[in-house]
Amino acid sequence: MRTPILIFGLIVFFFASCSLVYAQPFEEIEIATGADPHWSPDGTKLAYVYHAALYVANANGEGEPQKIEELPENAEGFAWLDSNEFLVWGRDYGREEGGMLNKSNWIQAINKNGEKRSIARDKEIAEDSKPHEIPLISGLTILNDGTIGYWETPMGVEDEWENTNKVFHIIKQGKLPPDSAVKQLQAVWHYGGIYSRGGKQVYPEQGIWLESVDGTINKKVSSCDHCSFPVLSPDGTKILVVCGAKCPTCILDLNGNESCVGKEPIDPSDPMDTVFIRGNVNGLPVWSPDGEKIAYGYHWYKPVMEGYDDVDIIEITSDIYIENWDGSGRIQVTDTPDIAEGGPVWSPDGSKIACTDSKTAKIFVIKLR
Repeated sequence: MRTPILIFGLIVFFFASCSLVYAQPFEEIEIATGADPHWSPDGTKLAYVYHAALYVANANGEGEPQKIEELPENAEGFAWLDSNEFLVWGRDYGREEGGMLNKSNWIQAINKNGEKRSIARDKEIAEDSKPHEIPLISGLTILNDGTIGYWETPMGVEDEWENTNKVFHIIKQGKLPPDSAVKQLQAVWHYGGIYSRGGKQVYPEQGIWLESVDGTINKKVSSCDHCSFPVLSPDGTKILVVCGAKCPTCILDLNGNESCVGKEPIDPSDPMDTVFIRGNVNGLPVWSPDGEKIAYGYHWYKPVMEGYDDVDIIEITSDIYIENWDGSGRIQVTDTPDIAEGGPVWSPDGSKIACTDSKTAKIFVIKLR
Protein backbone atom coordinates (compact mmCIF):
# COMPACT_ATOMS: atom_id res chain seq x y z
CA MET A 1 0.00 0.00 0.00
CA ARG A 2 3.02 2.27 0.20
CA THR A 3 3.35 2.58 -3.58
CA PRO A 4 0.26 4.78 -4.16
CA ILE A 5 1.32 6.98 -1.25
CA LEU A 6 4.82 7.26 -2.72
CA ILE A 7 3.43 8.13 -6.16
CA PHE A 8 1.06 10.70 -4.64
CA GLY A 9 3.95 12.18 -2.69
CA LEU A 10 6.06 12.45 -5.83
CA ILE A 11 3.19 14.14 -7.68
CA VAL A 12 2.73 16.65 -4.85
CA PHE A 13 6.48 17.27 -4.77
CA PHE A 14 6.55 17.72 -8.56
CA PHE A 15 3.82 20.35 -8.60
CA ALA A 16 5.17 22.04 -5.50
CA SER A 17 8.60 22.20 -7.14
CA CYS A 18 7.14 23.62 -10.35
CA SER A 19 5.20 26.18 -8.38
CA LEU A 20 8.32 27.09 -6.42
CA VAL A 21 10.39 27.56 -9.57
CA TYR A 22 7.62 29.64 -11.13
CA ALA A 23 7.50 31.84 -8.04
CA GLN A 24 11.23 32.60 -8.08
CA PRO A 25 12.15 36.23 -8.89
CA PHE A 26 13.03 36.95 -12.50
CA GLU A 27 16.70 37.70 -13.04
CA GLU A 28 17.31 41.45 -13.39
CA ILE A 29 20.64 42.73 -14.77
CA GLU A 30 21.86 46.30 -14.60
CA ILE A 31 23.11 47.35 -18.03
CA ALA A 32 23.97 51.05 -18.00
CA THR A 33 22.75 54.53 -17.14
CA GLY A 34 20.70 56.32 -19.77
CA ALA A 35 17.29 56.51 -21.41
CA ASP A 36 15.20 55.19 -24.30
CA PRO A 37 16.66 51.67 -24.67
CA HIS A 38 16.26 49.97 -28.07
CA TRP A 39 17.01 46.29 -28.74
CA SER A 40 19.33 45.37 -31.59
CA PRO A 41 17.72 43.25 -34.34
CA ASP A 42 19.40 40.08 -32.99
CA GLY A 43 18.51 40.85 -29.36
CA THR A 44 22.09 40.79 -28.08
CA LYS A 45 22.60 44.53 -27.51
CA LEU A 46 20.82 47.66 -26.35
CA ALA A 47 21.25 51.13 -27.80
CA TYR A 48 20.36 54.07 -25.57
CA VAL A 49 20.90 57.79 -25.06
CA TYR A 50 23.13 59.23 -22.34
CA HIS A 51 24.11 62.90 -22.07
CA ALA A 52 22.90 63.61 -25.63
CA ALA A 53 25.05 60.82 -27.09
CA LEU A 54 24.19 57.41 -28.52
CA TYR A 55 25.63 54.36 -26.73
CA VAL A 56 25.49 50.58 -27.22
CA ALA A 57 25.83 47.99 -24.44
CA ASN A 58 25.70 44.19 -24.35
CA ALA A 59 22.29 42.97 -23.18
CA ASN A 60 23.93 40.40 -20.87
CA GLY A 61 25.62 43.16 -18.89
CA GLU A 62 29.14 42.08 -19.85
CA GLY A 63 31.82 44.49 -21.04
CA GLU A 64 31.77 48.27 -21.17
CA PRO A 65 29.22 50.32 -23.14
CA GLN A 66 30.45 51.78 -26.41
CA LYS A 67 29.87 55.45 -27.18
CA ILE A 68 28.78 55.72 -30.81
CA GLU A 69 28.51 59.45 -31.42
CA GLU A 70 27.13 62.70 -30.06
CA LEU A 71 23.57 63.06 -31.33
CA PRO A 72 22.85 65.99 -33.66
CA GLU A 73 21.28 69.02 -32.04
CA ASN A 74 17.47 68.82 -31.98
CA ALA A 75 17.44 65.05 -32.53
CA GLU A 76 14.00 63.62 -31.68
CA GLY A 77 14.46 59.86 -31.92
CA PHE A 78 16.51 56.96 -33.21
CA ALA A 79 16.13 53.37 -34.36
CA TRP A 80 18.40 50.49 -35.39
CA LEU A 81 18.72 50.27 -39.18
CA ASP A 82 20.74 47.05 -38.96
CA SER A 83 23.35 45.59 -36.62
CA ASN A 84 25.91 48.26 -37.57
CA GLU A 85 23.95 51.41 -38.33
CA PHE A 86 21.29 53.64 -36.74
CA LEU A 87 18.72 56.07 -38.07
CA VAL A 88 18.33 59.38 -36.24
CA TRP A 89 15.73 62.01 -37.00
CA GLY A 90 14.84 65.48 -35.81
CA ARG A 91 14.14 69.04 -36.86
CA ASP A 92 16.07 72.28 -36.83
CA TYR A 93 14.57 75.57 -35.77
CA GLY A 94 15.16 79.20 -36.59
CA ARG A 95 14.07 82.31 -34.75
CA GLU A 96 12.04 84.93 -36.55
CA GLU A 97 9.75 87.71 -35.47
CA GLY A 98 6.89 86.18 -33.56
CA GLY A 99 8.72 83.12 -32.25
CA MET A 100 10.43 79.92 -33.30
CA LEU A 101 10.00 78.57 -36.82
CA ASN A 102 10.51 74.99 -37.90
CA LYS A 103 13.17 75.33 -40.59
CA SER A 104 14.10 71.79 -41.57
CA ASN A 105 13.17 68.16 -40.89
CA TRP A 106 15.95 65.63 -41.39
CA ILE A 107 16.84 61.94 -41.19
CA GLN A 108 20.42 60.68 -41.12
CA ALA A 109 22.24 57.39 -40.57
CA ILE A 110 25.08 56.91 -38.07
CA ASN A 111 27.24 53.79 -38.10
CA LYS A 112 29.10 52.29 -35.14
CA ASN A 113 32.24 54.19 -36.12
CA GLY A 114 30.37 57.48 -35.78
CA GLU A 115 30.28 58.12 -39.53
CA LYS A 116 27.15 59.94 -40.73
CA ARG A 117 25.26 60.10 -43.99
CA SER A 118 22.13 62.03 -44.90
CA ILE A 119 18.97 60.07 -45.72
CA ALA A 120 16.52 62.92 -46.29
CA ARG A 121 16.14 66.60 -45.46
CA ASP A 122 13.61 69.30 -46.25
CA LYS A 123 13.52 73.06 -45.81
CA GLU A 124 10.45 74.84 -44.52
CA ILE A 125 9.47 78.20 -46.00
CA ALA A 126 8.55 81.12 -43.79
CA GLU A 127 5.31 82.14 -45.49
CA ASP A 128 2.61 79.86 -44.13
CA SER A 129 0.12 80.78 -46.83
CA LYS A 130 2.23 79.65 -49.79
CA PRO A 131 2.54 76.14 -51.22
CA HIS A 132 5.66 74.27 -50.17
CA GLU A 133 8.50 74.92 -52.58
CA ILE A 134 10.31 71.67 -51.77
CA PRO A 135 9.15 68.29 -50.41
CA LEU A 136 8.43 68.03 -46.66
CA ILE A 137 9.35 64.89 -44.75
CA SER A 138 8.18 63.27 -41.53
CA GLY A 139 10.01 61.28 -38.88
CA LEU A 140 10.41 57.52 -39.18
CA THR A 141 7.57 55.04 -39.48
CA ILE A 142 8.33 51.41 -38.56
CA LEU A 143 5.79 48.89 -39.86
CA ASN A 144 4.87 45.50 -38.43
CA ASP A 145 6.92 43.55 -40.97
CA GLY A 146 10.05 45.56 -40.16
CA THR A 147 9.83 47.99 -43.07
CA ILE A 148 11.24 51.42 -42.15
CA GLY A 149 10.36 54.54 -44.06
CA TYR A 150 9.16 58.13 -43.97
CA TRP A 151 6.43 60.28 -45.48
CA GLU A 152 7.03 63.01 -48.01
CA THR A 153 4.62 65.79 -48.92
CA PRO A 154 5.40 66.74 -52.54
CA MET A 155 6.10 70.24 -53.84
CA GLY A 156 3.12 72.48 -54.43
CA VAL A 157 0.87 70.99 -51.74
CA GLU A 158 -0.52 73.88 -49.72
CA ASP A 159 -1.05 71.94 -46.53
CA GLU A 160 1.32 69.39 -45.03
CA TRP A 161 -1.63 67.81 -43.19
CA GLU A 162 -3.17 66.86 -46.51
CA ASN A 163 -2.97 63.05 -46.66
CA THR A 164 -4.06 62.38 -50.23
CA ASN A 165 -0.82 63.31 -51.96
CA LYS A 166 1.74 61.99 -49.49
CA VAL A 167 4.36 59.50 -50.66
CA PHE A 168 5.90 56.81 -48.45
CA HIS A 169 9.62 56.30 -49.05
CA ILE A 170 11.14 53.02 -47.89
CA ILE A 171 14.57 53.18 -46.26
CA LYS A 172 14.77 49.52 -45.27
CA GLN A 173 12.60 46.79 -46.73
CA GLY A 174 11.01 44.41 -44.22
CA LYS A 175 9.72 40.89 -44.73
CA LEU A 176 7.08 41.93 -47.26
CA PRO A 177 7.78 43.16 -50.80
CA PRO A 178 7.26 46.91 -51.33
CA ASP A 179 3.77 46.63 -52.87
CA SER A 180 2.57 44.55 -49.91
CA ALA A 181 4.43 46.55 -47.28
CA VAL A 182 2.53 49.75 -48.07
CA LYS A 183 -0.78 47.86 -47.72
CA GLN A 184 -0.06 47.23 -44.05
CA LEU A 185 -2.47 48.70 -41.54
CA GLN A 186 -1.60 51.05 -38.72
CA ALA A 187 -3.71 52.13 -35.77
CA VAL A 188 -4.04 55.91 -35.83
CA TRP A 189 -5.36 58.29 -33.20
CA HIS A 190 -7.29 61.16 -34.79
CA TYR A 191 -8.25 63.90 -32.41
CA GLY A 192 -10.11 67.11 -33.00
CA GLY A 193 -7.50 69.61 -31.83
CA ILE A 194 -5.42 69.71 -35.04
CA TYR A 195 -6.12 72.41 -37.62
CA SER A 196 -4.57 73.06 -41.01
CA ARG A 197 -2.77 76.24 -42.03
CA GLY A 198 -6.04 77.48 -43.50
CA GLY A 199 -7.91 76.95 -40.22
CA LYS A 200 -9.68 73.76 -41.32
CA GLN A 201 -10.03 70.96 -38.80
CA VAL A 202 -7.77 68.21 -40.11
CA TYR A 203 -9.66 65.20 -38.71
CA PRO A 204 -13.41 65.89 -38.65
CA GLU A 205 -14.16 62.54 -36.99
CA GLN A 206 -11.98 61.93 -33.98
CA GLY A 207 -11.35 58.44 -32.66
CA ILE A 208 -9.28 55.36 -33.40
CA TRP A 209 -8.81 54.50 -37.07
CA LEU A 210 -7.11 51.81 -39.14
CA GLU A 211 -5.22 53.15 -42.13
CA SER A 212 -2.97 51.48 -44.67
CA VAL A 213 0.33 53.13 -45.44
CA ASP A 214 -0.68 53.85 -49.05
CA GLY A 215 -4.04 55.30 -47.95
CA THR A 216 -6.18 52.79 -49.82
CA ILE A 217 -7.72 51.53 -46.55
CA ASN A 218 -9.22 54.00 -44.11
CA LYS A 219 -11.60 52.62 -41.49
CA LYS A 220 -12.89 54.18 -38.31
CA VAL A 221 -12.78 51.57 -35.53
CA SER A 222 -14.18 53.51 -32.58
CA SER A 223 -15.13 57.03 -31.54
CA CYS A 224 -13.68 56.21 -28.09
CA ASP A 225 -13.04 59.77 -26.91
CA HIS A 226 -11.19 58.37 -23.88
CA CYS A 227 -8.77 56.27 -25.99
CA SER A 228 -5.28 57.40 -26.98
CA PHE A 229 -1.89 56.12 -28.21
CA PRO A 230 -3.22 53.11 -30.17
CA VAL A 231 -0.88 50.29 -31.20
CA LEU A 232 -1.99 47.53 -33.58
CA SER A 233 -1.12 43.99 -32.48
CA PRO A 234 1.55 42.15 -34.51
CA ASP A 235 -1.12 39.96 -36.11
CA GLY A 236 -3.30 42.95 -36.99
CA THR A 237 -6.40 41.75 -35.11
CA LYS A 238 -6.42 43.92 -31.96
CA ILE A 239 -5.55 47.44 -30.87
CA LEU A 240 -3.93 48.28 -27.54
CA VAL A 241 -4.88 51.74 -26.24
CA VAL A 242 -4.52 53.87 -23.15
CA CYS A 243 -8.10 54.21 -21.91
CA GLY A 244 -8.00 56.69 -19.07
CA ALA A 245 -11.66 57.25 -18.24
CA LYS A 246 -12.85 53.65 -18.25
CA CYS A 247 -9.73 51.78 -17.08
CA PRO A 248 -5.98 52.29 -17.49
CA THR A 249 -5.58 50.13 -20.61
CA CYS A 250 -8.03 48.67 -23.13
CA ILE A 251 -7.98 46.20 -25.97
CA LEU A 252 -10.17 47.09 -28.96
CA ASP A 253 -11.18 44.54 -31.54
CA LEU A 254 -11.53 45.74 -35.12
CA ASN A 255 -15.23 46.42 -34.54
CA GLY A 256 -14.48 48.81 -31.70
CA ASN A 257 -15.52 46.57 -28.81
CA GLU A 258 -13.53 47.38 -25.67
CA SER A 259 -12.21 45.16 -22.91
CA CYS A 260 -10.19 46.35 -19.91
CA VAL A 261 -6.74 44.92 -19.24
CA GLY A 262 -3.92 45.91 -16.91
CA LYS A 263 -3.76 46.30 -13.16
CA GLU A 264 -6.59 48.43 -11.84
CA PRO A 265 -5.73 51.88 -10.45
CA ILE A 266 -5.85 52.45 -6.71
CA ASP A 267 -7.47 55.60 -5.38
CA PRO A 268 -7.30 56.74 -1.77
CA SER A 269 -10.43 56.18 0.30
CA ASP A 270 -9.54 59.21 2.43
CA PRO A 271 -7.60 62.01 0.70
CA MET A 272 -6.46 63.30 4.10
CA ASP A 273 -5.00 59.95 5.11
CA THR A 274 -1.25 60.33 5.61
CA VAL A 275 -0.45 56.75 4.63
CA PHE A 276 -2.61 56.22 1.53
CA ILE A 277 -1.06 54.81 -1.60
CA ARG A 278 -2.10 55.66 -5.15
CA GLY A 279 -1.33 53.40 -8.06
CA ASN A 280 -1.73 53.59 -11.83
CA VAL A 281 -0.17 52.37 -15.06
CA ASN A 282 3.24 53.94 -15.68
CA GLY A 283 3.84 54.92 -19.29
CA LEU A 284 2.52 53.10 -22.34
CA PRO A 285 1.73 49.37 -22.41
CA VAL A 286 3.47 47.36 -25.15
CA TRP A 287 2.72 44.21 -27.15
CA SER A 288 4.97 41.18 -26.96
CA PRO A 289 6.49 40.24 -30.34
CA ASP A 290 3.97 37.40 -30.80
CA GLY A 291 1.01 39.59 -29.81
CA GLU A 292 -0.07 37.21 -27.05
CA LYS A 293 0.92 39.36 -24.06
CA ILE A 294 1.28 42.94 -22.95
CA ALA A 295 3.82 44.46 -20.58
CA TYR A 296 3.52 47.68 -18.60
CA GLY A 297 4.88 49.52 -15.60
CA TYR A 298 2.63 50.08 -12.61
CA HIS A 299 3.69 52.86 -10.27
CA TRP A 300 2.81 53.58 -6.67
CA TYR A 301 2.72 56.97 -4.98
CA LYS A 302 2.92 57.40 -1.23
CA PRO A 303 2.76 61.04 -0.11
CA VAL A 304 4.60 61.82 3.11
CA MET A 305 2.80 64.73 4.72
CA GLU A 306 3.25 67.10 7.59
CA GLY A 307 -0.21 68.26 8.48
CA TYR A 308 -2.97 68.39 5.89
CA ASP A 309 -1.88 71.30 3.75
CA ASP A 310 1.45 70.38 2.20
CA VAL A 311 2.99 67.28 0.71
CA ASP A 312 6.68 67.39 1.58
CA ILE A 313 7.88 64.22 -0.15
CA ILE A 314 6.23 61.78 -2.52
CA GLU A 315 7.78 58.33 -2.41
CA ILE A 316 7.48 56.63 -5.78
CA THR A 317 8.14 53.10 -6.85
CA SER A 318 7.11 51.13 -9.92
CA ASP A 319 7.11 47.50 -11.02
CA ILE A 320 6.77 45.66 -14.32
CA TYR A 321 3.75 43.44 -14.97
CA ILE A 322 2.94 41.16 -17.89
CA GLU A 323 -0.34 39.45 -18.73
CA ASN A 324 -2.16 37.80 -21.60
CA TRP A 325 -3.92 40.09 -24.05
CA ASP A 326 -7.32 39.07 -22.62
CA GLY A 327 -6.30 40.17 -19.10
CA SER A 328 -5.66 36.68 -17.76
CA GLY A 329 -2.43 35.26 -16.33
CA ARG A 330 -1.17 38.49 -14.78
CA ILE A 331 2.36 38.20 -13.36
CA GLN A 332 4.23 40.77 -11.32
CA VAL A 333 7.67 40.57 -12.87
CA THR A 334 9.53 42.85 -10.45
CA ASP A 335 9.01 43.59 -6.76
CA THR A 336 11.71 46.14 -6.00
CA PRO A 337 10.74 49.01 -3.67
CA ASP A 338 14.09 50.72 -4.25
CA ILE A 339 13.84 50.57 -8.06
CA ALA A 340 11.07 52.23 -10.07
CA GLU A 341 10.99 50.13 -13.25
CA GLY A 342 8.96 51.49 -16.15
CA GLY A 343 8.93 51.87 -19.92
CA PRO A 344 9.24 48.15 -20.74
CA VAL A 345 10.63 47.12 -24.15
CA TRP A 346 10.41 43.48 -25.31
CA SER A 347 13.41 41.78 -26.88
CA PRO A 348 12.82 40.56 -30.45
CA ASP A 349 12.29 36.95 -29.30
CA GLY A 350 10.11 37.91 -26.30
CA SER A 351 12.45 36.28 -23.79
CA LYS A 352 13.57 39.48 -22.08
CA ILE A 353 12.35 42.95 -21.21
CA ALA A 354 14.46 46.10 -20.98
CA CYS A 355 13.27 48.86 -18.69
CA THR A 356 14.49 52.02 -16.99
CA ASP A 357 14.55 53.12 -13.36
CA SER A 358 12.91 56.54 -13.05
CA LYS A 359 14.77 57.17 -9.79
CA THR A 360 18.32 56.66 -11.04
CA ALA A 361 18.01 56.50 -14.87
CA LYS A 362 19.61 53.06 -14.81
CA ILE A 363 18.71 50.58 -17.55
CA PHE A 364 17.91 46.98 -16.62
CA VAL A 365 17.28 43.78 -18.54
CA ILE A 366 14.86 41.23 -17.06
CA LYS A 367 15.13 37.62 -18.17
CA LEU A 368 11.68 36.07 -18.50
CA ARG A 369 12.87 32.63 -19.60
